[in-house]
Amino acid sequence: MPCNPTSVRWARSSVIIAKGQSATVFGHLVDSQSSRDLAGFHVALFARTSTAKPYVQIAALTTSANGRVSQVVTPNYTTHLLWLYAGSSVHAAATSPVTTVTIGIPPTQLTITNGLTITKGESTTVFGHLVNAQTNVDLAGLTVELFARTSSSDPWTKLKTLITSSAGRVSQVVTPNYSTELQWRFAGSPTQASAVSPTITVTVN
Repeated sequence: MPCNPTSVRWARSSVIIAKGQSATVFGHLVDSQSSRDLAGFHVALFARTSTAKPYVQIAALTTSANGRVSQVVTPNYTTHLLWLYAGSSVHAAATSPVTTVTIGIPPTQLTITNGLTITKGESTTVFGHLVNAQTNVDLAGLTVELFARTSSSDPWTKLKTLITSSAGRVSQVVTPNYSTELQWRFAGSPTQASAVSPTITVTVN
């Protein structure tokens, strides 16, 4: 009797991390015909640092009640990873797609509040939010700067330097006398790439 077809799926795509950081790789073992989670099955995680090298097993795990496995990896070099299920008398062998953990500087996203219109003499608060663009994790304790200019032909002027909160957020009260363009900037760090927020306009009537 033929074995039921099986598949191993990734829960995330390839990722970039800084050297010394860790990443968690996830797998999901399912019966391909019924999409049923396969619990209590043995799977192995294999890795290699280049396509010219053979894969080496780095972990052996048993799938959870919902057919899932996960493993933390801390590679020193860019590494290609895949899950392997060896198969059984009931379920066919299966190999996941290859995912790559690249050693580099992870991308960063910096957002800013929407533009608005105020009356001259009024104040408004400008908010920013700094996150890892891959994982959407808040980036706390990092320095961001608020820049302003009164027209697109003027140079930018730094208004304020702030440190992101535990939620990756910053805010600054501004009281412009003229319509003003505003922008947050993050210069980057050893573990996160630099980022610039979109530019907004606070229009003063």
